[in-house]
Amino acid sequence: MKNSGKSRGKKGQASENVWENGNGSQPLPSWLPVKSGSAPYQMPDNRPSKHCMLHLNENHFADNDHLLGALDTLDGQDLSKYPVLGNSELCDCLCDLYGARPEEVLIQLGCSALLGAMVEAFVEPGARVLLHRPAWSYYDYLVQNRGGEAVDCPLELTESGYQYCPDRMDAALAKYQPRLTIIGSPNNPTGNSLDPEVLSTLAQKHPETIFLVDETYLGFSGRQRPAVGETLSCTPNVVLLRSLSKFHALAGIRIGFAFAHEQVMKSLQAAQPTFGISVIDQRIAVARLRNRRYADKIAAQCLSSQRSFARLIQPCPELHLCASDANFVLLRTPAGKATAIRDRLQADGCLVAVKDFDGLDQHLRITLAPEVVIEQVAWSILRFMSEQSERKPLEFRFGPDSGERQNAQPRTAFAQ
Repeated sequence: MKNSGKSRGKKGQASENVWENGNGSQPLPSWLPVKSGSAPYQMPDNRPSKHCMLHLNENHFADNDHLLGALDTLDGQDLSKYPVLGNSELCDCLCDLYGARPEEVLIQLGCSALLGAMVEAFVEPGARVLLHRPAWSYYDYLVQNRGGEAVDCPLELTESGYQYCPDRMDAALAKYQPRLTIIGSPNNPTGNSLDPEVLSTLAQKHPETIFLVDETYLGFSGRQRPAVGETLSCTPNVVLLRSLSKFHALAGIRIGFAFAHEQVMKSLQAAQPTFGISVIDQRIAVARLRNRRYADKIAAQCLSSQRSFARLIQPCPELHLCASDANFVLLRTPAGKATAIRDRLQADGCLVAVKDFDGLDQHLRITLAPEVVIEQVAWSILRFMSEQSERKPLEFRFGPDSGERQNAQPRTAFAQ
């Protein structure tokens, strides 16, 4: 019998305290407590669609077909055995690439699992967790389910977009003395990063706080980061989370990894997968990580896509594009227009996300894609904006054969 913790009453009302069995409705046994607010986090709908899916922040620049060749070194016997020493193949690769030691590495089924493990390990019920809003809603979900108290430190809105404010962060850390602070760098949905020197200064000044830095979107800007070993040595209260899902375009194999000081990692032993990650996933992951030409290529394509989008959007004064270090951009639209623009894009064949939480009223988050696609997205938005004003409407057609897109001058769309 499947027990969901809920049953339906005679009038179809759900009850949290009974379940149905062969004897009718009966109270839940004492060993099955009902936990309020524990519904699973819902990921966005990603069922196959005829639309161009630019609402999930997946990597649209990578070609993964060649990675299947990495499996040629496996045979049937490999599939019948546990991975050698658990995650040793992938762990050795990570240590080699990032300058860490094996005892400083934790590999899990994606960064979401690592985030859950960190909150579980470091946040007792009632403990404070400092969040820097706007931020990914999953952080709130984890803190709430653990019984922690989320306290806020808002990002600063500048001419170029959202930024971390070191003085504001320092003041919030001193005021709340949180057990944990979660920092997206680059941050979702705003795309901004925290300067490594600022992170080091704050972590050294507030040694009683764990600084959990979610670097899931690291790599798209092309900027180099300090060696992991150096970071952990200077700031042992910093934990770095990284993923193969975004920059490395391997969301389908669900691998995330954390770097933490050896003493911190002892608190996370329960999060270690007992028999490691699949040998198939490890083999594909190692092949991708060791391909340095891939990293340079993807970063260059992403930057080029962002610049093309910014160049087309810039002449429209009603639209404000936030600078981003990730594979997405955040676009602030006029009041009351974000949902309408999203609907227009959907009608034109493209899905994007509306972000209207944490003060992000009327923002669109758009995943970057090859220039031929992202330029068409920009033109679809420009056409909508011109139709809403007295300016001359654009001639536009969404699709790879759009001749107008190739030759039109973006500024003419907004000429008075």
